[in-house]
Amino acid sequence: MTASPITLGRFSGPPAEMACATCGRILNTYRTPGGGVSHLHPTGPRDYDHRPVPVPADQLTAVARDCDFCSDPYPILSIRSGPVHAVTIGGDTRTSHNFGDTWAACITCARLVEDGKAAPLARRALVGARWATDTIAVHAVQHIHATVLATRQPGTTLLTTTDWPHTAIPATTLPKTRDAAARLLHADAITLTAFDDPVRRTIAAGLDQAHLYAIDEELTDLAHHAAGDLPAGTVLTPADLPVPHGMLLWARPHGPHRISAASWTATGDKVTITTYRSIGAGLPPEALQHLREDVGWLLPVTATRQGVAATGADETLLTATLLLIAQRCTETVDVEPDQRIARAYQRSRRPLPIVRLVQLRGRSAQPRPVQPSPASATPDRPTPQVRRWISGFWRQQPYGPERSLRRWQYIFAYLRGPDTAPIAASTTVRILSKVPPRPTGPAPSAPIVRS
Repeated sequence: MTASPITLGRFSGPPAEMACATCGRILNTYRTPGGGVSHLHPTGPRDYDHRPVPVPADQLTAVARDCDFCSDPYPILSIRSGPVHAVTIGGDTRTSHNFGDTWAACITCARLVEDGKAAPLARRALVGARWATDTIAVHAVQHIHATVLATRQPGTTLLTTTDWPHTAIPATTLPKTRDAAARLLHADAITLTAFDDPVRRTIAAGLDQAHLYAIDEELTDLAHHAAGDLPAGTVLTPADLPVPHGMLLWARPHGPHRISAASWTATGDKVTITTYRSIGAGLPPEALQHLREDVGWLLPVTATRQGVAATGADETLLTATLLLIAQRCTETVDVEPDQRIARAYQRSRRPLPIVRLVQLRGRSAQPRPVQPSPASATPDRPTPQVRRWISGFWRQQPYGPERSLRRWQYIFAYLRGPDTAPIAASTTVRILSKVPPRPTGPAPSAPIVRS
């Protein structure tokens, strides 16, 4: 009986790489002789309680993929080789496995591939897959690895959609974090598919000059809330920036990308915004050290050139944060950098950048909103008998010559009503602070510290 061909595996070309919309897991693609295509969850130690819902992987903000060499859950680089096929024949069936020409690699396996070390690569595969050392599968994997190493193409591509857990980055390490991000964007050997060359060069040049800001937890919470209320169509312009080039680190991640940081650079009347997620959590010490050396602390996720309104949640968060800083409701405190970083800058004869911790001004100094007195109450508007919390909101504030210009200003939550009236028990309070006291008035108009 003639063997019937069945092709399976992940394809580098059409059809596109697919992932499950339910769990984010990269799916295996199966093609039958009749031309049909189906997608299944990869086999392995995981159990799935749902059928795959295939969508193009690039439509998801984060995908659950494994290293194609050792099954590590945090691949960081994509490696190209010649097309790899494997054929198995059993009984009256012949199965062709198309592994494609693109391989996701964790930082350790990427280094082993770079150095052409086939034996350690195979050992990591055995440990990751928990296989015995002398099986047909092991020999097949060794041949696949040998083919990848023999046909490997130059360069690598950064994987920006791997589902990394958030990693806290201390403000004291921000100079080194910034330098690593700039080095990554300058590296021609690493491809960033979401960034074309002109934008990439613009971002890298801006990072080289970037002033550094760390946002404390309270201001981070306020910015998250204010970003949700930011009016549609708000545009971030160079006039809204504290400095032309900067990098900003939030105390907590934001949104589906778990954005931890953003940078901006102004060129002419445009602002290029780049958002980043932190990486490294979950790795053993040696692999973490390799990741810091080869990639850094931050993974660039999106780049937006703004001359129009911000539409993405991540860009809107930066817009809200910078508008809050611009309206002079914040103060800055210089942070002492890590001593090892300071010594490294000294050895390289580079000026040590200043890291500024940005926080809300002391609430006790904030004036209360002026409330109408009982005597000024009009007959058709009686004096309120209780005080109610008014949630924070954005409004257009006049400024400039004869107050002819407008800019967005955030009004903090406050109590409306006579000072002597009780607070309404039924009032729903939207608190943006991590601890009392509650915000009781608009921001003061003290000058912002700029550099």
